[in-house]
Amino acid sequence: MEKNNDFIGKILHFIFAKENLYLMLFILILLLSIILRFLAVNNAAPVGDEMVHGTHAINILGYKPLSTLVESPVWFYITDIGHEIFGITSFGSRVTSFFYGIGIIFLTFIIGSRVFNKKSALIASFLVAVSGFAMRYSAIAMDMSMMFFAMLSTYFLIDCMQKRQKISLLSALFLGIAVLNKMIAVFFGPAFAVYVIYMWKKSENKKSFVKNNTKQFIYWILIFLIIIFPIFAHNYLLYQEKGLVTEVMAQYFGINKTYYLGPLGHDQGASLQFLLPSLKSNLGAFWTMDPLLLIFFALGLIITFKAKDEILLLGSMILFYSFFMSISSGLGTHYTEWIPLFALFAAQGIIFTVNEVQKHVSSKQILTIILLIIALSTIYASWGFLSSRSAVWSLRDYAIDNIGPEDLVIVDSRIYEGRIAWMFNDKHYIGSQYAGQLLNSLDEFTGQTSSVRVHIIECDTDDCGWGTVGSGPLNDSSENFFNQIKEAVPAIAKINGGGDGYNEVINQPYFTVYEANLPFKRSMFQLVDSTHKFFYYPVRFEPKEEVYDYIGPQKGLNNLISKFGYLSLWTSIMVALFSLLLVVHMTYKELTKQ
Repeated sequence: MEKNNDFIGKILHFIFAKENLYLMLFILILLLSIILRFLAVNNAAPVGDEMVHGTHAINILGYKPLSTLVESPVWFYITDIGHEIFGITSFGSRVTSFFYGIGIIFLTFIIGSRVFNKKSALIASFLVAVSGFAMRYSAIAMDMSMMFFAMLSTYFLIDCMQKRQKISLLSALFLGIAVLNKMIAVFFGPAFAVYVIYMWKKSENKKSFVKNNTKQFIYWILIFLIIIFPIFAHNYLLYQEKGLVTEVMAQYFGINKTYYLGPLGHDQGASLQFLLPSLKSNLGAFWTMDPLLLIFFALGLIITFKAKDEILLLGSMILFYSFFMSISSGLGTHYTEWIPLFALFAAQGIIFTVNEVQKHVSSKQILTIILLIIALSTIYASWGFLSSRSAVWSLRDYAIDNIGPEDLVIVDSRIYEGRIAWMFNDKHYIGSQYAGQLLNSLDEFTGQTSSVRVHIIECDTDDCGWGTVGSGPLNDSSENFFNQIKEAVPAIAKINGGGDGYNEVINQPYFTVYEANLPFKRSMFQLVDSTHKFFYYPVRFEPKEEVYDYIGPQKGLNNLISKFGYLSLWTSIMVALFSLLLVVHMTYKELTKQ
């Protein structure tokens, strides 16, 4: 009994010890973040390109490409590892946004602690944890994982420059992995260059600085190029075999770009005409979700201007990324990279405000009030997707639990085809526009006629993800089809909307599921499955030989290029996975350092 009391006493002492205050507060922030992000990744309706990337990640471990159509490869592999562990669900497909999004909170703390102090770092971590913008865009997307590695690269750059006046080689490694998650990470490169040049100009012994960093810079470039080699290898081998390159290479270098003018519609690269509209749109979205974070960021930016060397680096990262991103794309998911950088400055703005007000009110009281107001306001703005779930995720769960491997699924063509492909990727599904033709051609197929269970999915809102088919021929034909279905087939389930979807109303029907048994021949499944193509790729990359960018076995020099590309790729994937543990360890050391 005394041993138990002694053990409990030690735990209580550890928790309430003054020297562990920051550790305990960080753990509370971490727990809050886990709860909020778990709700967000499980509930929030899909946005932007989620269904494109999510579908393209399914079974990529079986396909094993060096890179992909639009984006870099590492995110897809890690996401499919998530599918293997958690299933193809909202959480499984958003697994990188969940774990690396939480990892960003750790990195915000250690960078903030290094540049400012622990108090400021803790406030910045809290701001990232409760950011409504971060939660809403914890999507099936590369942005969270990319920013995690960009921030890890930034930390090592700052750490090595502060301690040894040298460029960090680990910075090259992790910026390379950031690019292997999403190529737009290269936009941080100019900010790194500005910081190094500034530190050279500021150094007392410029010759010594150059001498110490010349070889270091060469090694940095070599490491970076080795890490991103899979992208170049994939494009080289694809061009050698099929005369094609990936969409980004085609878009920016003009190599056979007409191939991608269909669904992608990309006929130009970056353009200054996108700059102001994109910034206005995304700052507006940010203001809607995180207005106080934006206000304190602006204040913090003003009061810290020229205060520290690293301010130039962090400010340049915001400036260069915002500029290049805004002339290239306007999607909100691409601006989640702002959040940790904004939070680092916003923490300084909050501390400044507290110091100004503490003449009249206790500093602890005013700080608590400010942080509570920020948290409650962002949670209020996010309540739609924190408290209700998108019908897309619910229908996927329904498919997992109720649709068998030998069942047929007829899906309303008013549902966006990316959603269909993701939700029913492992089922025998066909769009409603083809269903009548299929079922009326029973006699044309070989084999014995038997009964098949058919699940028929209707879009109750006339447009479930397209944004353009609420009226017109497709809607008219779908209405006629489902009017006939309703007369003959009972509805067995209603799936309600939620999750802050663009046209999902909480607790209002979004999908209706009907079920029937119809005459069918098993040979018809081959025709059904042949329709499973989405955005250049067959769903699940099956059969892989028919994938447009499939690269067959190589010989000679090309074989060496391929093997080295895969060595670099799998090394990066393993480092990417273990980096989460590294960051936890680094944060613990920083929190417990006296």
